[in-house]
This record gives sequence, C-alpha cells and structure tokens, in this order.
Amino acid sequence: MGNLPTENEYQITMTGYGARIFKHCVDQALERWPGGDPDEQIYLTKLQTLINAIVLEDSIDLEL
Repeated sequence: MGNLPTENEYQITMTGYGARIFKHCVDQALERWPGGDPDEQIYLTKLQTLINAIVLEDSIDLEL
C-alpha cells in the first residue's frame, strides 16, 4: 500500500454487536466503492478480512 501515508496505530475495544455493525459498514463501503485510489480499496479489503474473523470468532463464542 505504497501511497498511504505512515500513520499511528490504534487499538479499539468493541462488543460483538459493535463488531457486526462495523462489519456492515466496511461491507457497504466495498460494495458501493466509487473508484479512486486502489490502495484505499486494498486497505478496506484487508480490514474486511480482519473484521470477518472477529465476527466469526464472536459467533463461535456465543454458541459455546
């Protein structure tokens, strides 16, 4: 992701419900992608993979 500026890293804490809402937002951003900087789209795709893993893990925890 060569064109993205170097930024600080942050950690956030959220509930499983919050993660599902965040997942919906990321999914919508990718589904309605208007074009533009491809690095931003790559970043969103990586973020989508991470949030999908979090939601899946939370779903498994709810079943136990």
